[in-house]
Amino acid sequence: MRWRVWIEDRKNGFLVRRRDNKGQNLPSKLCSTKSIANQLKKKWLEELEYKALDLHDPRKAIAEVYAAYMQEVRQTLALNTILTIERIIPKYMKGKTWVSEITRQSIIDWRTDLFHRHKPKTIQNHLRHLGAWLSWLCEQGHLEESPFKNIEVPNPKPKVRSMYEHELLALDKHAKGDLLLMFRIAYTTGMRQSNTLALEAEWIENGAFMVPITKNNEPMAFPIDPDRVAPLLKKMPKRGRLFPGWTRYMLRHAFDDLKAKAEVRKQVTWHSAKHTFIKMALLSGLSKPEVQQLVGNKSSQSMDAYTMFEQSGLKARHQQIRFPNLVGK
Repeated sequence: MRWRVWIEDRKNGFLVRRRDNKGQNLPSKLCSTKSIANQLKKKWLEELEYKALDLHDPRKAIAEVYAAYMQEVRQTLALNTILTIERIIPKYMKGKTWVSEITRQSIIDWRTDLFHRHKPKTIQNHLRHLGAWLSWLCEQGHLEESPFKNIEVPNPKPKVRSMYEHELLALDKHAKGDLLLMFRIAYTTGMRQSNTLALEAEWIENGAFMVPITKNNEPMAFPIDPDRVAPLLKKMPKRGRLFPGWTRYMLRHAFDDLKAKAEVRKQVTWHSAKHTFIKMALLSGLSKPEVQQLVGNKSSQSMDAYTMFEQSGLKARHQQIRFPNLVGK
């Protein structure tokens, strides 16, 4: 490699000279002191080294490229995603000035720090957004290759927070009025909280709630349990919303009070009713695709977390296996 940076003493100061990797002299600069000359030499050495490796923008300010990235992101992504990115990436950028400081080791150190502060799901989310930004830097030519490549990202297993049978019965026993009906709808249909609060009397058709729009932006039919839900619906209004005046905030506090009366674990939430419905459906013999369609889960992987509930029946099923009759010993 023929590039070089050196300092020559002159009568009126120190001349910093440089030569590129093709052997051609580049413009030099006269410095008044040796300290300034050494600083300039160090800077030019870094720039020449990056040019020799065919890298781009070695001294590009990291804040500048981040601002350009956010300007592009704001035009394409949803607001909640933008707010998440604005919260995550500056944490990694802290203490860094130039793009050249984005290295594999810096990402590993940041990931290690995340392990001490956050849960695996949060770490996965942080690294996913950082990886997207680094990929963009590569596309724009600020990095030759993403240092994020081959860095292990934790893949946490989804947690299933279903209720035990005695907890379900205790909650059902202590619930009254609208809260009882909403709770029964939740654990007999797997319906989400937002859909339950938005239910209207006109949506009841042929023994099912015909919800026009769900989380997947698609209509869904939730069958109505004839024994637990249908009798309570007879007392509800025949037109308009079934639960007017109820909000997520009111429901959360009402459910907290209900848990205290029923002496149920703090880990149980309203969403646990959906997990409980899936568990009971699988234990009753329904297949995973059938249950997935009933609750409206878009990905089949979301059902993998419930595999553990099928293990309880494996011993009984093992007894049903027909082995060939043994001859002799």
